[in-house]
This record gives sequence, structure tokens and C-alpha cells, in this order.
Amino acid sequence: MPVQSRYGISLNDENHAVRSTDCACDYLNCVGDAVVGWLHIRIAVEAIKKFNAAGTSEQDKTFYRGKIEGAKFFINRITGLFQQN
Repeated sequence: MPVQSRYGISLNDENHAVRSTDCACDYLNCVGDAVVGWLHIRIAVEAIKKFNAAGTSEQDKTFYRGKIEGAKFFINRITGLFQQN
């Protein structure tokens, strides 16, 4: 059964030695999504704290709500880790 990376590189061709770089793009995409997702979670946690803090103005609450919704969008739509409610 032929095996190919998502970029069409044959991974079991007799004339093609499997190199560590053959799937590097897939790995980097995965790691990039994980790191950016982690950053979004950190931002959302701080935004929730500040949103719920006493004395937060409506303008600031709108800003923090945007941060929270941005994190939800990334986690739900880009990574696909969780189902949207």
C-alpha cells in the first residue's frame, strides 16, 4: 500500500529514502497550532479575570469579551479540539 505525506511525497518509494524532513511541514503546522492555541488560552484566562474584576469599564469589558471570543474561535474552528455549544 503506497504511503504519501499530505504534500504528495511518496514515503515508501524504492528510489526515495525517507528523510526526517519529509513530514516536517505537517509537524510544524501541528506544533504551531498547539503553541498559538496555548497562547490564546493564556490570553483568555487573563481576560476573564479582568472582565469579572470590580471597576472594569464597559469599554474594557468589550475589549476583554473580544479576547475571549477570539480564543473560542481559534480553539473551536482552527484546532477543532472542542465542539461548539
